Amino acid sequence: MPWPSSSLFTVRETATSGRGVFATQLIPTGAHLLTCPDLAYGIVFREYRREVCNWCFAYEQGDILPVRENRAALVWCSEECKEEWMREHGQEGVEAYAVVEELARKQAKSEPVASGSSTTVDVPREPSLEEVEQAWIKAETQAELIVDARTLPRPSKPQRKAIVLALETKLDSMTINHAISGILASKNHPSTWSSVEELYASPQPYNTLDQLNAHTASYLHLLALLPLSLLPHCTREILNTALNRDAHNSFGIRSLDDDASEMFGYGTWPSASYWNHSCRPNITKSRKGRKWTFSTSREVKEGEELCITYLGGEEEEVGVEKRREMLEKAWKFVCGCEKCTEEAGQVDDAKRRLE
Repeated sequence: MPWPSSSLFTVRETATSGRGVFATQLIPTGAHLLTCPDLAYGIVFREYRREVCNWCFAYEQGDILPVRENRAALVWCSEECKEEWMREHGQEGVEAYAVVEELARKQAKSEPVASGSSTTVDVPREPSLEEVEQAWIKAETQAELIVDARTLPRPSKPQRKAIVLALETKLDSMTINHAISGILASKNHPSTWSSVEELYASPQPYNTLDQLNAHTASYLHLLALLPLSLLPHCTREILNTALNRDAHNSFGIRSLDDDASEMFGYGTWPSASYWNHSCRPNITKSRKGRKWTFSTSREVKEGEELCITYLGGEEEEVGVEKRREMLEKAWKFVCGCEKCTEEAGQVDDAKRRLE
């Protein structure tokens, strides 16, 4: 993938943060750095599917948008946006979302009413890499049976049963729709998918066992449901690529350009994914439709790293310990930016004086 390039900056490896973006000259305040239209894949959360345009992400203060595909639970703000979406995903994409939506509705109708409440609460924990591998080995064994059941002229009883068992498993809407978006991107836009593959891959994208189980279950759901033409692209490799790149490279899709506003979904824009984090950022970002634009928020010296904030403005409101806790939980790194280093030193000095 060609990294984002400009006469103002260059992308290079760093000692501690993977690749970063560095100024190649003095850059004044308010300078335009980059516009990124290359949304590769993403989702609108199910609770907003009737209110947020699936193409340009327009939001009309909670109003239900006028152009709809009810079978697939997709909406658009205009016929033009629908046409753009169809050019990107095709009727095949409509069918992929429609079969999943049909199963979601069927499961919702058949769910039993909960009786009472359990006094036992399981503490969520991150699965080990061995547990991840074992879960995927088990899923791939079932996957072979499901694919054979759908493609062989006379599938066996175990093959047919594998489909039944897959469809009886509870569907996770966010996980499965995210997977569909990645599958369609890998099939319809291989060059963009190559750009996704170049991004940093999280070695452990699962925060809990439930997330791991939802991901492997979604894999089997999709093999049992998708149009046959999409089955070659519904693979462990593609689903894992979508997830482990997304874990460190996605951007939230919010109701307004204000980062503090409500989030409707998220997506991965490969060319926008090379900025590292700082709690004292020198870049501002804004979204218009499907495009992200990045500009300098202050003068940047030649050789200085260009950074955004991953905290959406909260870095101004909380102290170093809380910021580091938030970043480690969400992005699995301990922030060592200039601001955190300064504040951590001040905290340590205060503790020594108290002692």
